[in-house]
Amino acid sequence: MHLAGNLRFDAKSGKFTGEPDLVKNLAGTGVADAKITHRTFGGFPGLIIGGRTSAGAQVYTLYLGHGVDDRVILVNYRPPTKASPADAVVWAKFIDAIHGNK
Repeated sequence: MHLAGNLRFDAKSGKFTGEPDLVKNLAGTGVADAKITHRTFGGFPGLIIGGRTSAGAQVYTLYLGHGVDDRVILVNYRPPTKASPADAVVWAKFIDAIHGNK
């Protein structure tokens, strides 16, 4: 987890910068089946990104606006090298835990 260098959150528009181009940019880096979901975490805006790399690994990413300025926190989950269906369950449980769902 760290501050993202490539994305910002514009509180006035309620959108993350570069959001319209994210799927195209991900595809350009070899990520297929990209899915972008908006979710609020404790009142803070979040952008969840999923997909699959050209090597077949799943992508689990969360950009989280923290409300202090336009910078966002980047959280990545990197499963063990040998992928498993349980990886998606671990990520979903993490997202739900910080979101407040049970």
